[in-house]
Amino acid sequence: MPDSMRRVIDAWFESHSDELLDDVRRLIAVKSVREEAKPLMPYGPGPVAALNTASEILTARGFVPFNFENRVVTADLNAHELTLGILAHVDTVETGDGWTSDPFEAVVRDGRLYGRGATDDKGPAIAAIYALAAVRDIAADLKKGCRVILGSAEETGHDDLAHYTKKYAMPPNVFTPDGDYPVVNAEKGRFVPTFTACWTPSAALPRIVSFKGGVTANAVPHRAEAVVEGLTFEEISTFCAKCADNTGAVLKAEVQDGAVKITADGKAAHAMAPHLGVNAQTALLSLLGDMPMAGSGGFSAIQKLNELFPHGDMSGISLGIEMSD
Repeated sequence: MPDSMRRVIDAWFESHSDELLDDVRRLIAVKSVREEAKPLMPYGPGPVAALNTASEILTARGFVPFNFENRVVTADLNAHELTLGILAHVDTVETGDGWTSDPFEAVVRDGRLYGRGATDDKGPAIAAIYALAAVRDIAADLKKGCRVILGSAEETGHDDLAHYTKKYAMPPNVFTPDGDYPVVNAEKGRFVPTFTACWTPSAALPRIVSFKGGVTANAVPHRAEAVVEGLTFEEISTFCAKCADNTGAVLKAEVQDGAVKITADGKAAHAMAPHLGVNAQTALLSLLGDMPMAGSGGFSAIQKLNELFPHGDMSGISLGIEMSD
């Protein structure tokens, strides 16, 4: 690229930087986590609100947004034949804990923007919109077409695009400003099975009354909790301390309505790099599997889950699916 053109592009973005930042803030302010579907809201109200906000931003920048079933919003650079697509998304995963500021109020600290979706993928989505506007203003005679495509279910399986592409073809060339820009040429395989089990209810003590953890398939669960009956607070606290030493998770016990509630706190991380996190769910499975519970179908299921997903196994060794190429 000639230096003269680079200077023109830099000057354009410098003159629009405050507007760009304001629009990123607007989009971050929308809690766009997938929820239960409602009429005309296939992924719940949050993702629809984010698509609507993106449409307003596109309109303000002079584009004509097209909303596909409240799943995808697109806008074209011009009327020429499409050559390039820019694919981004406006949904996010849950916020999790440990934020030092409101995750839905974007703030700038030390030259960095903090807020849920700032880098994945609301900030890049707004940058793509402004890039389109820059091209239109700087190179109005461009003879190639480009479309920005904004999805709203990327974090939960891409079924937004599965619906969209049944009716509309993707441009012949597509890239996404999501992850390590400018290019990621390969990703790990993804295996998202569903495990189910049935058993006869048992009131025999000690027993696990409930167990839950995790909110999305593509993130290391940072929080899990269980309720146990039939063991004392002191007994459970001893097990928690031992498990914490072995797993790196923080495990706490508290008396609750005649039972004991156990909370496991780990460290969230993207599933592409699980070694950067501490899986609270597998840590709690490890704890429960080692406790002296009465024999039951439910406890057997917990033990089998612990065998399939032992804490620290990030390569599917116990599942028998470890592989590399």
